[in-house]
Amino acid sequence: MIRLLEKKTWLSLIFLILIAIEIFWFSSLKSVPGIKIPLLAEAYHFIVFFLFGFFLIISIKGKRNMKNKYFFLALTISILYALSDEFHQFFIPNRTASIWDFLVDMFGVCVGMFIYLTTLKNKNTIQSS
Repeated sequence: MIRLLEKKTWLSLIFLILIAIEIFWFSSLKSVPGIKIPLLAEAYHFIVFFLFGFFLIISIKGKRNMKNKYFFLALTISILYALSDEFHQFFIPNRTASIWDFLVDMFGVCVGMFIYLTTLKNKNTIQSS
């Protein structure tokens, strides 16, 4: 699956855009259904930003060899998107901006990117053997 996403970066980019739209849409809701379940909000933030970071790093890297600049570009875009998400929520009735949500978002992004980079490292190790 990852090789397909690397070869067809447009597919990874479509997933990334759909996730970004979904994040924006949920942030626009005055109240989110099911939010009273403990840790559901944190799980949601982690999962969607995990996917955001995962597809973003693949979209940026594509078929090219991994370079630090791709990682830092993906991290910078993720930070800016997570900050803009919290800023956007500040203007929605019954919603607030939260540093905790931002930290959970960044944890999700980092785990998503780490998993991709670990998979990439393992793939390169197997190919060199």
